[in-house]
Amino acid sequence: MRLPVKVIPSLGQRIGRVIGNIVSMLIGVAMLINFAGPGHERSAWYFVAVAAALFLTGLGGATVGLINVFGGSPFQHLIIDRQGITVRKIWRPQRFSWKDLGPFHTYRSSIRPRNSGPRYAIAAEAIGTIQGGTAGFWPLSRSATLRIPAATYLRTPWLVIGSMEPFADDAVAWLEQLRQLALMDRLAEEELRDWPFAVVLPLTDEGQAAGPGQSHAADSTDNTFGKRRKPVVER
Repeated sequence: MRLPVKVIPSLGQRIGRVIGNIVSMLIGVAMLINFAGPGHERSAWYFVAVAAALFLTGLGGATVGLINVFGGSPFQHLIIDRQGITVRKIWRPQRFSWKDLGPFHTYRSSIRPRNSGPRYAIAAEAIGTIQGGTAGFWPLSRSATLRIPAATYLRTPWLVIGSMEPFADDAVAWLEQLRQLALMDRLAEEELRDWPFAVVLPLTDEGQAAGPGQSHAADSTDNTFGKRRKPVVER
């Protein structure tokens, strides 16, 4: 497969986000029903505010999640092309040029829920972004960090026992080779294999989907591309 491509979270990740937001909605409704019962002080407006916030947040998240499930994940994806990487989040896209990105490394977050393992991401420091890369409420910054959540985008077995670190390391090595090819102006020549991502959709040069039936899970026919370990950076 050649660039450009669109990388989206796995179907399980997208459905999981919808379920989580529906649970938030149900908690908000349960709190409102409980508050409306006898014996509650009507002056406790903050209780209603919290319940309403849970419900509305869950409703908005579930709506966006369903669009992502059935609409090709327009609010959460990566675009990888010959010029750089675009990270699309719900509020804004952020675009990084290959020439502005430093070496990729494995990022391990030290902030995590109790009794859970560390969260890993593929990261690269950047100085400057492609013009128009940052939109929304925030102005264009001259420095930024590209961070791709490993659990969201990477191809893993159905049941991961242990750490996500080996999968993040492989993705780091793969993307670093891609960056080196870009710096040598060889991306157009290479047929890319062994994509470390769960779902990869080919795009036309204009950024449109290449057509039905052409979406791919990562190609696993040759495991020699990108298999080397990178140091872990903890912050």
